Amino acid sequence: MIAACSPPPPPAEPAPLRHKPLLSPSGVPDVQTLVDESIDRPDRVAVEARLLAPKGIRYRQLEWLLESVHRQAAGRGGFKNARRPQAVDIRVFDDAAAAASPERYIARVRSESGDPVTEIRIPFPLGEEVKAMLDARPDYRKIRPVAVADDAGGKLVVTVPFVDGQTDVYRPKLTYVRAISEWSSWTLDLFGKYPALADLTFVGEHRGAPVVSIRVTREQYATMGLGRAEESIGAYQGDFRAGLMSGQISEAAMTRKVDTRRAQTYRDLLSSLPRGQVTVSSSLR
Repeated sequence: MIAACSPPPPPAEPAPLRHKPLLSPSGVPDVQTLVDESIDRPDRVAVEARLLAPKGIRYRQLEWLLESVHRQAAGRGGFKNARRPQAVDIRVFDDAAAAASPERYIARVRSESGDPVTEIRIPFPLGEEVKAMLDARPDYRKIRPVAVADDAGGKLVVTVPFVDGQTDVYRPKLTYVRAISEWSSWTLDLFGKYPALADLTFVGEHRGAPVVSIRVTREQYATMGLGRAEESIGAYQGDFRAGLMSGQISEAAMTRKVDTRRAQTYRDLLSSLPRGQVTVSSSLR
């Protein structure tokens, strides 16, 4: 009689991968790891983590944290099915109870064979950021721009004095072109610098009184073509360079022609906005 052979034992489960914990970078409060899983399967090599940050963590700190922990996770090795993780998904919470629901995160960074995509759900500190920018501007002294922001709504009101930065006094003469050129410069700069800015009101003051008030939403800014208009004005001015060098036209004559083009361009741009969003003093000519 032949003894029955016992079946071979099932293959042992691979030991879980162990990696260094994900750590906060310098300048960011320490976070607690709730979940940190390195997945190593033939169909998926990934890192998935949930981190608990302290209440009150700031927007910029979250940016730095996401960048750092993604770099740490994406650099992990020791996998059998790939050299490095093919996907990373890290979610940050500021409440342990909320962490039980994966969609209640305050910030997230993820990548899937490409550049990381970040999402931060707390309001961008628009007022704080703009104030720091204004405080650092060297072209204003005692009479300085002032900003008031609604961070949650992405709204900003910036009041700009039309002063000579060298003398710190209001310009003796303010023209329409000079005033609207300032509005154009500030509008391009602020919408370009702060993606969270959704609604901008520019108030220009001369001798302590408002002479310009222009409100533009981001949607309006995206369609009005302000940047292209400024490039067109620059190109028009460049057309006079040869004549200026050869003496066929004086600098004063060129300036008059360019200012005429600039004034018409600005009027066309502002006419595309609803009437209630544009106020320009009749004293500006």
